Amino acid sequence: MTDVMVEAADRLPAVLDLRTGELIDPRDLPRVVEVVEALRQLRAAAQEQIQLATDILRAEAERLGSKTLRVGEWEVEIRGGQETEWDVEALQSLADLGLPEERLAALLRPTLVYRVDGRVARQLAAANPEYGAVIEAARRVVPKPLYLAIRRRP
Repeated sequence: MTDVMVEAADRLPAVLDLRTGELIDPRDLPRVVEVVEALRQLRAAAQEQIQLATDILRAEAERLGSKTLRVGEWEVEIRGGQETEWDVEALQSLADLGLPEERLAALLRPTLVYRVDGRVARQLAAANPEYGAVIEAARRVVPKPLYLAIRRRP
């Protein structure tokens, strides 16, 4: 190790091997590499177990018909699932088909970005088959990862 590398390593904190609680000297590069690889494997195993536990809690919430579980002192809220995305530019073409401006404004509520009001989209699609075709082409359901919001109950 060069003097510059030794000097830099002297300013770094020791690396904690979470498996053993041992502090690894930052200058012991082979051990640092070992710890990084071991921690990556530990992270993968932990992530697998988190997913399994999430699936168990999601299944129980589904069985109960609720996205919120009260388990002992914990409140668990199931979030995520899927989200609908819209092709706003395609929906703007509804004006070319004769959709009045005020209805288009109700459908596409201006914010910093357009957000589609799904209720209005369903109304328009049901009222006019041409609108419905454009609306259906602009709609996309995207899966989102499920995650748990866990907090202690008061």
